[in-house]
Amino acid sequence: MIRMATPFKDPRTGIFYFRRVVPKALRPFFDGASREYKRTRGPDEARQRYHPHAVVYDQKLAAARRRFASQQL
Repeated sequence: MIRMATPFKDPRTGIFYFRRVVPKALRPFFDGASREYKRTRGPDEARQRYHPHAVVYDQKLAAARRRFASQQL
């Protein structure tokens, strides 16, 4: 069964996160070379802002891929 994308809830703190892993090869080209792209919110805000955060992540990932590809040439 496919699960719908939702915010991740930290079991220790109860804070909701938008979390995505940044591919290892793209980390130097992605905001500060972090392993994850993470944004925090309360439960209601997390649900409302999940899609906008996903769009921003996808845009940044595409830009990082373009920069990575241009260096490979």
